[in-house]
Amino acid sequence: RTEVNRLTEELTNSKETVCKLTQEIKDYVDRQATFSRDLETQKRKNDELRSKNWKAMEALSRTEKTLETKVKESQRLVSEAEESTKHEERERTKQFLQRLFPHVTVDIKQDYDVWLEQFVMEACQNASASADQSGDNVLGELEQQNCQLQAMVTHYKTIIADTEEMLNRLQSHVEQEEGRWGQQIQTLESQLEAVRLERDRLEENSELATQLESALTRNKELSHEMTRLQALIRIGEKSVSDQVDQTLQLKEELETLKAGTKNGLSTVDVGSDTN
Repeated sequence: RTEVNRLTEELTNSKETVCKLTQEIKDYVDRQATFSRDLETQKRKNDELRSKNWKAMEALSRTEKTLETKVKESQRLVSEAEESTKHEERERTKQFLQRLFPHVTVDIKQDYDVWLEQFVMEACQNASASADQSGDNVLGELEQQNCQLQAMVTHYKTIIADTEEMLNRLQSHVEQEEGRWGQQIQTLESQLEAVRLERDRLEENSELATQLESALTRNKELSHEMTRLQALIRIGEKSVSDQVDQTLQLKEELETLKAGTKNGLSTVDVGSDTN
């Protein structure tokens, strides 16, 4: 009976262990399901962040290209305006000098610097020739040249004023464009910083996703191990149960044997008394 009690107690303990392990397995399965959901959620968020980062970088690239195009266009306009101003000034200078010295003829198809040098030489030669004329003629010509020089000074002052005004307008336009470009560059830098922050957060989330995947793998391995242990426990439980049944059967056979022995002894005693 003591052996039967011990086996019964072991069977009870085994059942309690099985129940405990079964509950632990259920808890692990629940946690595994939670990890799986968290992992899927994190993967979805990572995909969304990748999409947002890609769109932000694409918008940033488009904006940079647009700014580069606008800068080149503004530089081209400024260069053309400067070239146009220089050309107009040279043409006005040519026309004025030709009106001032109508007897001087120089090929106007030449380069401006070459034309101006030749024109000055011709004008000086004409002035030297005029110096041989009578004093009255010289005085009259000097007065005429003085008036012409005054007109030339006025003309150049007008040219300088017009040029300065145009340059001021160009400078103002350039400053406005630079201010606008500066604001756009600041906006781009802010967008770039936001993209960097998103990238850092994405890297952290990717690391978390890796950890979740590792935990999920460990849980799967633990689940397989628990399943194997549960099978072993069931085998052990069946073995204990078989041993208990076998012990009970042996006990019954022993009781039967004891009862038969007592009956045999009683029969022997009766026969002895009769003799």
